[in-house]
Amino acid sequence: MVDKYLLPLKGYENTKHFKVYMPDTGLLRKMSDYPVSSLLEIKKGENIPFKGTIAENYVLQELNAAYRKNIYYWAKNNYEIDFVIQINDYVLPVEVKAGQNVRSISMTKILESVDIGVRISMRNLSFDGKLINIPLVLAGELVRLVEAGRRLLPAQIVHKYTQSNNSVL
Repeated sequence: MVDKYLLPLKGYENTKHFKVYMPDTGLLRKMSDYPVSSLLEIKKGENIPFKGTIAENYVLQELNAAYRKNIYYWAKNNYEIDFVIQINDYVLPVEVKAGQNVRSISMTKILESVDIGVRISMRNLSFDGKLINIPLVLAGELVRLVEAGRRLLPAQIVHKYTQSNNSVL
């Protein structure tokens, strides 16, 4: 966890608070006694218990394999961002959504104070203002896709993340 959403993230690391993930989603499913049949018998639009946990665990596996740097999460008051990573001169919030409902009050609030954010979900690749939606299957390509997305942003929006624009966080 990081206490503040500022560069360098490592400087605001709080090791007293942490989340526990499994190194493999199959192990997570097995150790949680979640029946395979529940995953195989999914009907379109059905709400699946535990799918958010599985999706978040999967995304962390992909980010760890591709990014190879510290990956944090951030929480303050009633807001939480699933993953926070530092890419060169900016901090990137990453929210994971397992279904088609991708609304996130936390991401909406964070986007008031940052240049760009990422939502990883079942939706197609898209760029919507300051938010890049990346499909779950492309989670490992996050850094490459974000760098491409930043090049598409209007020049007046792209700037280095500094304490001066950290009003909400």
